[in-house]
Amino acid sequence: MHASPDKTRGSTWQTQAVLARRIAPPSQLPALGSFTYVETMRILHYCAHPGGFTYEWQHHHMIHELQTAGHDVITINPVETLGREADAATYSQVAIEQVTQHLKQGVDLFFAMATDDMITAAAIREISGKGIPTVNLSLQESE
Repeated sequence: MHASPDKTRGSTWQTQAVLARRIAPPSQLPALGSFTYVETMRILHYCAHPGGFTYEWQHHHMIHELQTAGHDVITINPVETLGREADAATYSQVAIEQVTQHLKQGVDLFFAMATDDMITAAAIREISGKGIPTVNLSLQESE
């Protein structure tokens, strides 16, 4: 059950339950009324890095784990698409264009580890407005 231009994905509870599949079997998930269980998710992973430690870390510790769990993960990297670094507005336009293209095949989740210099809040709102749940994971270094 993917989000599409004419049909949106269900509630946040559905998305949380689908993600919980990785850590709990379906028999241990809470009853969610009209919940539709989705075995595999199609996830758009947003990564605006030219390579290096952060890029490799995301792929090794997150993308690989999601793929190992059986999910289809497609990376959107505006740095690679453009062939250069740019500002958040330019990256955001690339992200919106690519999300719109992938929406034709269905999208279950837009997942990022991004700061405001990598994607704009307006772009996230536009992506979410297409019926795609959005998640931004933000990790802070301990001080």
